[in-house]
Amino acid sequence: LPYWANEILRDKRHDRFVVTGGLGSSKTTNGLLTFFINILNNPLAKMWWVIAPTHSRIDDSVIPASVFALDLMGLKANIHYKLVRSKPATVRIHSTGQEIRFISADRPDLMVSATLGGYFITEAFRIKREVYENVESRARSVNVDRILGILEGTPEGDTWGKDEFDIDRSDPIRKLRRFILHTYDNEHNLHPS
Repeated sequence: LPYWANEILRDKRHDRFVVTGGLGSSKTTNGLLTFFINILNNPLAKMWWVIAPTHSRIDDSVIPASVFALDLMGLKANIHYKLVRSKPATVRIHSTGQEIRFISADRPDLMVSATLGGYFITEAFRIKREVYENVESRARSVNVDRILGILEGTPEGDTWGKDEFDIDRSDPIRKLRRFILHTYDNEHNLHPS
């Protein structure tokens, strides 16, 4: 894991993390890997959400990155977990009975009635503030060490995300920490061009 992912897992003072960076900086894959490690470290919390702006982003980007991250952890499809491609798509982890649901941000009014151990939002600053507010109200499980929220994406100009999360490094009152990544941080994994 890169330094920032290890920091998220070790950090006991913060429970919300914002990861912004350039294209190819590995914020999605390593963010999902970090999120999944946290899930397995909290087996009593049964429901977790991964949110993307649209269903197509879930299907063409987030699910493949999730399968890759689970594979890096040594978890194999149909042995350690089952990927159910429904709406919402769901990963069911056999050993713990936990579910990771892939939720589209296009209908925030449908984000109701769940009790989450935590959430991961990709392309967080391209979605409506209402999505973030709704998932925050669902993140309330008492069966976790901490309720973990990770928001990642590229900076998107003057959006609600800038208003909410444009901090230097840490906001201890909100238990919020920010990491700013650069594409060259991940250049060893990228094609030379």
